[in-house]
Amino acid sequence: MGLGVYSARLIKGLLRYAQDLDFRILLPQGTDFGKLGIPADRVVEIPIAPRLGNAYLEGIASDIQLSLFLRRHYPKSLFHATNSFWSPFRSMHVIVTMHDLIPRRFPRYFGRTPLRKFMQTRHERFAASSDLVLAVSHCTARDLTELAGIPPEKISVLHNWVGQEFTSLDKKFSEPRILEMRERLGLPDSYWLYMGGYDYRKNIEFLIQAYARARDEAALPPLVLAGSIPADLSKPYCDVLGALRDAGLSSQEVLMPGRIEEVDLPFLYAGASLVIYPSLYEGFGYPAIEAMAAGTPVLVSDRSSLPELTKNLASLFDPQNLNELKEKMLLAIIDPNHFLAPIQKQFAEREAIREYRNKIEPLMRRPA
Repeated sequence: MGLGVYSARLIKGLLRYAQDLDFRILLPQGTDFGKLGIPADRVVEIPIAPRLGNAYLEGIASDIQLSLFLRRHYPKSLFHATNSFWSPFRSMHVIVTMHDLIPRRFPRYFGRTPLRKFMQTRHERFAASSDLVLAVSHCTARDLTELAGIPPEKISVLHNWVGQEFTSLDKKFSEPRILEMRERLGLPDSYWLYMGGYDYRKNIEFLIQAYARARDEAALPPLVLAGSIPADLSKPYCDVLGALRDAGLSSQEVLMPGRIEEVDLPFLYAGASLVIYPSLYEGFGYPAIEAMAAGTPVLVSDRSSLPELTKNLASLFDPQNLNELKEKMLLAIIDPNHFLAPIQKQFAEREAIREYRNKIEPLMRRPA
């Protein structure tokens, strides 16, 4: 397993709610797994892939090396690849989690060389030949069938989830942490928040335009654009600074505190008056569900997987209709609770791990 958000939350959930399950976590040699809170008896250290001077090529080499390691040392085990994976050598039983098909929907993500498109096909074929494909949303499941040709009977939906740090957050008792976080990041008592990446499907220029239109009609809390703002526009990024200049928004109206530490995330969401997520395409949409779990009102795009996250239809908006989002922003000033969207049961960690077990345990009992 890598240690992306999905993998890290899966590991934490299994350690909390599935300690009786016989599982091991694959980590590169030299990883400080004690610092990660992972017991030594759960870890299998794997060789580090050769350095090739290119992160993408190193990822391919790492997958191949990992598959050879498994064939040699764990030939009868069930291997769960927690992200897109490919190797010409495979374990006997494999589960693959597929998060999205972004390049199929937005070909610009393939880049200028044919390698990424070639590897996208390899990843899809590897998943199709696995024992089970876990899709993180119904949207991803549909795309896997429609765009990658993976039979629907091979796919099972298991939504992503959020951990206890979000679902057990009590704003009243967390207020000192929220105040400390605001002071450290230079945030006011009231702010609206966007949290997420800045690649162009995130639609941030649209968010800035809608905010500027609403600001022309009413006084708004400052808009916080959290995370690192990209400068290299030769890559598929939003032109955030250009959109701010075009909209005539000042540094007092739009705040950019930079990278947010993981431990601050629950308090950043909880301290916001409103979270806005205008993405055009998501495999799941962690920021939206994290904000809901923290008890903060949300406005969220009605595209791709995002409508699966909430039963409050008032929170949804068309991410290409500026006036619709503007009107919802103006309503949020008057009645932010209109956009509260309580988190659904399946997005909580305990329930998700229970469902995960239900899906993988029949495969673990298969004869070698």
